[in-house]
Amino acid sequence: MDEREYQKTRLIRLMRDNHMGKDRAAHKRELLREFYSVRVAENESYNNLFDREIRGLIEEINQGGGLICSSAADGYWWAESLVDGLPAAEKNKSRALTQLGNAERLVQNLKREFGGQLPLI
Repeated sequence: MDEREYQKTRLIRLMRDNHMGKDRAAHKRELLREFYSVRVAENESYNNLFDREIRGLIEEINQGGGLICSSAADGYWWAESLVDGLPAAEKNKSRALTQLGNAERLVQNLKREFGGQLPLI
């Protein structure tokens, strides 16, 4: 097992053992402390290396069949049922669609402002 797979296995075990169900969710700082260390969790940046790493692991786990849910209000948890996880998935889907709409509006604005032709290099 390579290092990345080992890290994913560790995180799955941590989530299933300690954060099964929304009522046992862990906020990001708690999850960083449990997975890495207290020192890592003390870094208040919302875009530090460990934060990005754990979000990447969560994404890979879920792409491979995992059930890690998240919400800004509740934190991260392993869904224990459809009722437990579906609202978080729907909220994520809604945010993604909003972002997609925002990106499309920006493209339209740029084309309207500067024309549709990209300059030749």
